[in-house]
Amino acid sequence: MDLSERVLLCEDSNNIVFIMLEEKIRQFLEDEARSCSMDFGCITAEYMYRMWGSAVAIEDIEKALNVCKKELLYER
Repeated sequence: MDLSERVLLCEDSNNIVFIMLEEKIRQFLEDEARSCSMDFGCITAEYMYRMWGSAVAIEDIEKALNVCKKELLYER
């Protein structure tokens, strides 16, 4: 399911923001994998928090990152 389909299924703006954060994290993971040989398991919420200049709450990053990592494990 792509981003537009997932957004259409959401009932409130909080879910839309969370889904957009998931997509941003997924893109970040893909970019990190392309730029170096970093394993997804090595990317933590704290690392992303620092890389994004503290612009997103670490708790939100952690929740979305856990969802993305679970999805990535099932895609393999």
